[in-house]
Amino acid sequence: MSSDTLRDGMSTALGDSDLIRRSSLEGLLVAAHDRRLTALVADAGFGKTTTMSPAFDAGRTVWHTITAVDLSVSALGRSIIEKLRLLVPALSGDVLLAVAGGRGLDSGSGTTRPETLAAAVAQDLSEHLRRAIVFVVDDAHGLNGLPESSGFLAALGRHAPPTLHLVVASRSDLPFPTARMRLAKEADRITTDQLAFTVDEVGELARKRMGHVDIGLIEAIHERTAGWPVRAIPTGLAPRARDNSGNPGERKAGDRDSAARSSTLGGFGVALSGACNTDRPHA
Repeated sequence: MSSDTLRDGMSTALGDSDLIRRSSLEGLLVAAHDRRLTALVADAGFGKTTTMSPAFDAGRTVWHTITAVDLSVSALGRSIIEKLRLLVPALSGDVLLAVAGGRGLDSGSGTTRPETLAAAVAQDLSEHLRRAIVFVVDDAHGLNGLPESSGFLAALGRHAPPTLHLVVASRSDLPFPTARMRLAKEADRITTDQLAFTVDEVGELARKRMGHVDIGLIEAIHERTAGWPVRAIPTGLAPRARDNSGNPGERKAGDRDSAARSSTLGGFGVALSGACNTDRPHA
């Protein structure tokens, strides 16, 4: 089984020589192993997926990116079960059959269906999951306005055994409440404040690219962009769009950060100077 299959969306256009370690941020993500749910909430371009990549062991992590295919609880449930079976092949096919055939567990209505389905998946995981794994759900904002699908994901987070750690990334607040879990110390939230680059991090990346960059320029770019990674780094290092298979794809003009990604700015200094004329992101 390839790590590309497991990570489903981890690939980016960043070269190894351009990566910088963000120890404090990685520490927050590593702490996801101690919680049922960890949420990353920030707008496009804050590097949510890229940041998660080095924090989790590929052999114990499975990824699913929400797409238009997941609009129904049946489709989402099927996708999640199939991904979980990559690491837990002993999971029963009965739940998957019920979802795929629209029978049994999937025949309820209202809040009953997602709760029942999630409870069944959680029970199966309790019986067969012998080691801790991380399940990353990316682009969860795609479930906004879909109470059954978001309800299933929420219920899975509540009912899953302690060996399953759910990490959910979204451009907006999660489509389900987490206050009770956070009060119980079972959930945590990472936002733009933690994801934004610090002045030192912008400087480190600049030095990797240019050898030396004036500190005044570094401070100016950080101030102007509020540490927004997609503007604070050169265009050539911005993550590429992913196709439905999770592999890097062509950059899409419709992406909210497409202007930063598709610009033909050449040198790092030019990219930084251009970013000084860019409005700060909305938090």
